[in-house]
Parts: sequence; structure tokens; C-alpha cells
Amino acid sequence: MDRLVHATELYHDLEAGTLPSFSYLNPECCTVDSMHPTSSMAAGEQMVKHLYDALRRSKYWGNAVLIINFDEHGGFADHVPTPVNVPQPEDGIVFKGMSSNHNFTYDFTRLGVRVPAFIISPWVPANLLIHDQGTMYADNSAYTHSSILHFLQELWELEGLNNRVQWAKTFETVFTNKRRDDTPETLVKPTWYGQSGQPEPEPFFLLNQDESYYARRQAEAKAKAKVKA
Repeated sequence: MDRLVHATELYHDLEAGTLPSFSYLNPECCTVDSMHPTSSMAAGEQMVKHLYDALRRSKYWGNAVLIINFDEHGGFADHVPTPVNVPQPEDGIVFKGMSSNHNFTYDFTRLGVRVPAFIISPWVPANLLIHDQGTMYADNSAYTHSSILHFLQELWELEGLNNRVQWAKTFETVFTNKRRDDTPETLVKPTWYGQSGQPEPEPFFLLNQDESYYARRQAEAKAKAKVKA
């Protein structure tokens, strides 16, 4: 827990050249920049822009990879069934509980719905879409959030974490030995739609340097809307 810091430290490290070998950024949920209801999609896109731009102009860009993934699918229907017969994280693990006044048992042998992910690096070819490609570790290996842990495990020759991580497909095959020189220096600004309760943030160097920034801007916009009415 002593290594948990505010997101601003990531930007400080990028500028100061003190970035750790691995960093994990967890957006605030669910009112600011996580793209989760009720936060604005544009606020989340702006966070991605700030993160990419800071990494792109840093000394780390030449040997960095930025992975952006999502923990949910947005609630839309998916025609692809969720995979079954996958390894449990731990042998014999079972959850028993109640839902809608019904008892149920879950043995963690089924994955969830598909979610998107982005792998951003000057060592990844442009316009690359991967679906089934990757390194298999079992006949039915698939990409999961555990794929990131498995990738790091293989990269740094770490001891295996659990059954699910060992089973997950890894994505090192997306990288080439030719560095691109056409990666954008900055991402475009997100387009903001909506009413006055969804104001476009003013630009500032460090994202979320004031944790109350977006909440304050929304409150100000709503107050102005009431005055006009």
C-alpha cells in the first residue's frame, strides 16, 4: 500500500525521468474520467489524451508500451458466447450466494463478455487488429485481463501467479523489431457534447491535480443554467 500514489505522480515521474518499470493507473470511478456512468466519455478520452501526450513527449517513448483496457463492455449485447471450461484461479474455488432470492453457486470456470483493449507503442504496426493471434498456453487459451500479468511474468521471468494467469494468452507477438517514426506527437482533443452540466475542462498540465476540479466545474455550469432559466 505504501506504493499507492496519486495519479499526478505518474506525470511527475514521466517528466523527471523517474518512471518505474511498471505503472498501473486506475481512473476515478464513477463521476470523473473512468468512462463509467455517470462520468462523461469525453472526460475519459481527455484523460487518455493527457496520458498519451505525456508519455509521447517523455524520454521513455522509445521503449514503452501503453496498455488501455476496460473492465466492462458497456451493457451492449454480444453475439459471442462467454467461454466456458477455463481454469479456476485456484483449484476448487467456489462461490456460493444469493441473487434475486435464489441460491446460486459459481465455480469460476466461465469468462465474462468481451471487452476492448489497446496496445500503444512505437513498436506496434499501425492499424493492427488482433483477435485470435497470440501465444497459446493451452488448447483453449484466450485473452483476459490476466494476459497482462502473464505477459509481465514471461517478460521478467517471474514465478507463476495462479492457474488463470498461466492459462491466459499473451500478446508479445504484436511487437516488431522496427520502430515507427510516424506516431502522433499528440492526440486530438475530445469532442464534448451535452448540456451545461458537462462542461469542457480547461487545459492544465497535470490531470486531476485538483481532485475536485470536474465536480466544481459541473456545479458552476449547473448554477449558471439555473440563473439563465
